[in-house]
Amino acid sequence: MNVAKIIRITFHVLVFGIFAFQMQNSLRKYIDKPVVSQLSKKTIDQITKPIIFICQNAQFNYTKARANGYNYFSHFTTGKVADQEGITWKGKYGNTSFQKLKENIFEYDYSNFFTEVTETVEDSKFKPVDTELMFMIPFGYCRRLYETQVGLLALSTESNVVILVDPYKENNIWIPDIHRGRFEFGPTEIGVETGLIYLVELEIYDLKLHKDETCTDYESMGSSYGECVKKIMADNFLQWYGCLPPWVKDSVGLVCEIDKELKNPNKETKTLIADEFFNLLHGLDVNIFKQCLPQ
Repeated sequence: MNVAKIIRITFHVLVFGIFAFQMQNSLRKYIDKPVVSQLSKKTIDQITKPIIFICQNAQFNYTKARANGYNYFSHFTTGKVADQEGITWKGKYGNTSFQKLKENIFEYDYSNFFTEVTETVEDSKFKPVDTELMFMIPFGYCRRLYETQVGLLALSTESNVVILVDPYKENNIWIPDIHRGRFEFGPTEIGVETGLIYLVELEIYDLKLHKDETCTDYESMGSSYGECVKKIMADNFLQWYGCLPPWVKDSVGLVCEIDKELKNPNKETKTLIADEFFNLLHGLDVNIFKQCLPQ
């Protein structure tokens, strides 16, 4: 075999090897479904701002709750009364309204929260925060700020947590893997003022740039992850109880013991409910919500 033929064969082998290597990398990228990142800048007025919740920690008074028949937070949310087979939100004697039960068991105070109103550069005033009181698992009753505040003055002798929520994920349930934006403040001592400034980094992902089975594009469905979670929660309670617990938002006309009679679930269903809410309150995977994630 002459030298020219050896060189030609060697060259062909080398070219084929390079081609095979490049093809392998291309196939791997195709299988991994690559995403091309595109950076852009928007002003603060052009983006959808996060929803702010202020939740006081340790609201659930276990002593008062057990006196009313609810040994744990999960028992209150599911209506399980100690040493009773039935489900109720009227206490262990069945003679308490949900409103009175809530006021007795949960201890919170949001009276000293103010928002900054800047009239001039040199002059700033504060007014009470415009908020809505909402039930959120696993905290209890939180304040939802209707708009992103310029400044927030909080005077509290209790420990509080501030949660920043994507509007498309808002619901009655705080899920650690989904709602990651949070920080805690307080308690402040009487006569002592402590100022804290938090820098919030907001990342926005446009899923329309890359649609495949790794994402659920709720925008094209006219829905949101938060709406899905609320619907799954409501659908399951309707299946379990035939009505909705009084703490569920937007349950008008379907509230247990007010609008509709409760149906007592069987032992197997009660075990399922207990397991799901134990996982929910401890930051573990909740099976019923997996329907809202990509399949």
